[in-house]
Amino acid sequence: LLIIWQYSLGSQDFSGTFSIENQHHQWSSLVARTHSRQPSNKTPSLKADRLSPLPVDPIQLSEEERSHLQEREFFYARKAIRGKLRLLLTAIRKELLPLCHDAASWLAPDGLDASRGQQAGGEYYHDLPYVYLDLPKHFSREATFTFRWMAWWGNYFFFAFISQGPTMARHVERLLASWDAFATRGLFIGVSEDLWDWRAEPGIVMPLVPATREAAAELLARHPFLKLVRVVPFDDPAVAEGRVVDEAVAFFTLLKPLFADPEP
Repeated sequence: LLIIWQYSLGSQDFSGTFSIENQHHQWSSLVARTHSRQPSNKTPSLKADRLSPLPVDPIQLSEEERSHLQEREFFYARKAIRGKLRLLLTAIRKELLPLCHDAASWLAPDGLDASRGQQAGGEYYHDLPYVYLDLPKHFSREATFTFRWMAWWGNYFFFAFISQGPTMARHVERLLASWDAFATRGLFIGVSEDLWDWRAEPGIVMPLVPATREAAAELLARHPFLKLVRVVPFDDPAVAEGRVVDEAVAFFTLLKPLFADPEP
């Protein structure tokens, strides 16, 4: 089965093909990923045996590099922006908590954290800083169930629902049964073999649109996890207008029927 698709992300257009047959061998050999594969927050070690030998020629800085070395305002702005991003994640958590009041009845692993969550960040995910919030969340060897709310510097806001383990099949069943309700909402399905890949690129994600339902059904029948994604570029009007929290709540509310029964 070959799917040809095209989609836009901010000012960029992407198109490509997606072949179930070509991916079958990779997906059939996957093992469940655990949270130990998440982006590292540690600064790379500079051990002596890993240092490159000194060049013979003098070490010179280019004109552009010398210009960068004189910059100060960027780093002051970066500190302020990072503080605002953390406040934004805190605001998302505040808005999510009332929506998690019925978490005990969800199709989710035992031990789900639907009240505290975890906020963290780092500097070197593909060499760029990031901050994120996981809420609700559950990570274990047997199962993963989480919503990740992430801001990745130089890229976008990245919202993801991840399900892996005993309850995944039910989530997939509900997704496929209500495909049309999701197919016009700008969502993507993670198709990468790496559960913790946060790039929104062809081969990593596939658009969740009417034309990809059959491909998604075949993928999810053998893929070890379900990953649904919403990307909000930094130049999106929602960011300029201060509506990122609203977008996050809308994403959670849209996907909640996959794991929670309707309120009586």
